[in-house]
Amino acid sequence: ERHFTCLIGGNGGGYVWADKDYYNLANQMLMLSKKHGIKWLITSSRRTAPSAYQIFDKILPRNVIQDDCWVHKNDRRPVMNAYLGGGEVIYVTEDSCSMLHESIACNKAVVSVRPKKGSIDATLLTFLQSAEAKGWIMRCPADNMISEVKDISLHEENIFNSTGELIMKKIDHNMGIQTESKRSQSFQESNPVSNSWSGFASR
Repeated sequence: ERHFTCLIGGNGGGYVWADKDYYNLANQMLMLSKKHGIKWLITSSRRTAPSAYQIFDKILPRNVIQDDCWVHKNDRRPVMNAYLGGGEVIYVTEDSCSMLHESIACNKAVVSVRPKKGSIDATLLTFLQSAEAKGWIMRCPADNMISEVKDISLHEENIFNSTGELIMKKIDHNMGIQTESKRSQSFQESNPVSNSWSGFASR
């Protein structure tokens, strides 16, 4: 069974997420699920509007969601590492540098998603443009998410995330191809939940 991951933020970095943006995001995720036959791993942040859950619950049927974790519903499970490890492709909203860094550090295809409105912070924009130019991410609006993700190269440069410095190794990652690296093996050994969803609470 194949999975994509979606990390959902909210207002921040100059971006403003309206209900319409969450609606567009959920609809695009449903399209991707149907096109690629995948299930979603979804988690929110403290900045995610409470209305986002109602929108996703209305649009996305449960049979296309492998697991989800919504902060405003007091779900405090530490799912981030498992979700990042379990998704072939990681979709992450552009409003959070920390979520972007953690996603990039996984050596996987990363697609950053933005809402329609907002005046993006200059520092964040510089980072996003640099990451896109280096092939670390693809960028797209929430109402037109990229459905074909392939040939994303991660270059041999240093990137910082919440756990410290990680030296990125250059790879050619085609969607559906799992990279068998020492890092991924180490992740699986130390995070068995990434290979078995039985540990998650029933929805």
